[in-house]
Amino acid sequence: IMVDKIGFAGRFSPEKNAHVLIEALRALGPDAKALLVGWGPLRYQLMELCNELIPGRFAFATSREFLGDYYQIMNALCMPSAEEGFGLVAAEAMLHGVPVVSTPVGVAHDLFNHRVNGLLATQGEFAANLGLLQQNPEWARGLGKEGRRTALKHCLASTMAVKYEELLESLVDGCHTEQR
Repeated sequence: IMVDKIGFAGRFSPEKNAHVLIEALRALGPDAKALLVGWGPLRYQLMELCNELIPGRFAFATSREFLGDYYQIMNALCMPSAEEGFGLVAAEAMLHGVPVVSTPVGVAHDLFNHRVNGLLATQGEFAANLGLLQQNPEWARGLGKEGRRTALKHCLASTMAVKYEELLESLVDGCHTEQR
């Protein structure tokens, strides 16, 4: 695979840092393109930044529900958030076999084994990490496959429901033990 279509999915708001993808793409060369899927107050500001830094190399789409078709287009997903609850888009992209570059927030901190099933980066390291994916397409494919294996093991709703049930049972059992 050629890593040339790099995506962002989420709210266009300050804490999501979508501008990090745009700035990183400028450093990747003329073949790299951005697909920004989302909505929010910074949409037009991000469009202006794209026109300034990567003219003709970007597309915006709006979707709040099914993102599967967009993940199929992406060769990599960037999640440069300053803060994140779970980071559902990372899990969804992983399920589609898309390599993910993320700040170590939300699910990424616990789910990713750096350079094995995803890439963890500071905001200043996104261009270098995306460059690694570009320069090593077979490794990028393997990273995506390993990410998918990890997501299938840990991120399916049925798996998470069982884990939550086990956690609740252990907490309830712990309370019953203490009361004796």
